[in-house]
Amino acid sequence: MIIEILIIIAVIYLLIGSYTDLKTREVPDIVNFSFIALAFGVNLSLSVIYSDWSFIVSSIIGFFLAIFIAMIMYYTGQWGGGDAKMLFGLGALLGIGIQFPIDFSVSILFTFKTILLQFFNQPPLLFIFFVYMLIVGGVYGILWSIYLAAASWKKFIIAFNERIHQKDILLLRKLLMMFSLVMIVVVFFIDDIAVKLLLISLLLMLILTFYLYQFIKVIEKVAMLKSVNPEQLTEGDWIAEDIVINDIYIAGPKDLGIEKMQILKLIELHKEGKIENVQIKQGIPFIPSFLITLLMSYFVGLGWLAALFR
Repeated sequence: MIIEILIIIAVIYLLIGSYTDLKTREVPDIVNFSFIALAFGVNLSLSVIYSDWSFIVSSIIGFFLAIFIAMIMYYTGQWGGGDAKMLFGLGALLGIGIQFPIDFSVSILFTFKTILLQFFNQPPLLFIFFVYMLIVGGVYGILWSIYLAAASWKKFIIAFNERIHQKDILLLRKLLMMFSLVMIVVVFFIDDIAVKLLLISLLLMLILTFYLYQFIKVIEKVAMLKSVNPEQLTEGDWIAEDIVINDIYIAGPKDLGIEKMQILKLIELHKEGKIENVQIKQGIPFIPSFLITLLMSYFVGLGWLAALFR
């Protein structure tokens, strides 16, 4: 019953976050911070009610694990701050779902072994969530990009054609073609069917990855860039190009989200007539993918993956 209550809380916040993310491309801090506070509050209450400190310890560990994963995604430019904070809340709410039977009469090694057995016998929901996040997030991102390409298909076709005919991209395409021909010849002389299938699969994945990367870069240029007045900027917006005035750096992509002082400086420069509009990069609204991931984690689980490995 406890896990069902946690799932309901998570779904409510993810529905709110999905709505604001789809509508405004951001999740208000009040939503994320209240989610994190409630997550810790619920687990602390469970620890008090059941006289079992495992709930709050599990919550704290889940929170820091979520921070670690979210920061990787944030600093590689895959997520915005709102996405990362929402994952903080999920980590704190779901925890790692492991009891901590600390018994000082036995060795620490025995205790650690007990925890590992719990983990592998019944994987924590948060772990299942992270596994599905890789699958669902990837598919969701590709489908959303296809939607953006279809919405601006004329611009997309022109921009894609221009990109793949750029000098450096053209050279990479020729190298890829030569490598593909060599691989095909190698596969022709291999008798083992399994090895043939493996090499062909790897070659197809390489070709697909190359063109998928070009597809995404064109989508960013065609459908994810927006020109706004500096007064319309909000903290966390991604600036698409470096803004340098009189050899002084003001803001740019490396900031991974513009800060309040930078916004004030840009507004001042705009009033002085030194800059006009600012180009920002609008990311994909990822919170809906979190909702899909959570529901799949709870209702589907990883039984199919374990069967596949067996």
